[in-house]
Amino acid sequence: WKPITYTVKYNGNGATGGSTTNSSHTYDQSKNLTANGFTKTGYTFAGWATSSNGKVVYTDKQSVKNLTSTKNATVILYAQWTANKYTVTYNANGGSGSMSSDTATYDSNFITKKNTFTKTGYLFNGWNEKADGTGTTWSLSSAGVYESGKSWTWKYTNNITLYAQWKPITYTVKYNGNGATG
Repeated sequence: WKPITYTVKYNGNGATGGSTTNSSHTYDQSKNLTANGFTKTGYTFAGWATSSNGKVVYTDKQSVKNLTSTKNATVILYAQWTANKYTVTYNANGGSGSMSSDTATYDSNFITKKNTFTKTGYLFNGWNEKADGTGTTWSLSSAGVYESGKSWTWKYTNNITLYAQWKPITYTVKYNGNGATG
């Protein structure tokens, strides 16, 4: 008897880069799967499944044997991905108080926390990625008004800090002549 051979083909399943070389296997002989070479922005490789939306069955470079008993068959393994999580830190930027950090998951909705910082003589005016307000502005409507709890689809691949932006309170001083005629 001569053992059959078969091919394992690797599908990136939504990968945004890289490749993984097919591997040739012989029945009844253990062999490691090819190391994953695919990448997906915002995701970590979780392992291989036997369908595009299946559960992970094989880990990276796992030793396998007898994936099929059909001569010259091609077994397709699909990369499975886990969305990365990132930390969002809130900075009072000259204000006072404290706020706990948030966790954001790539490709998922993210809602900024409602500001609880205060600054005497100032109104909160949204979040910005830079303390001086020259970075990306968060939570402002097209009219420039702060929107609490605005939902964003997280597309960052790093942790970020959101700095409170402050607008000075303006007021009018009226003078009363107290009976003066001019």
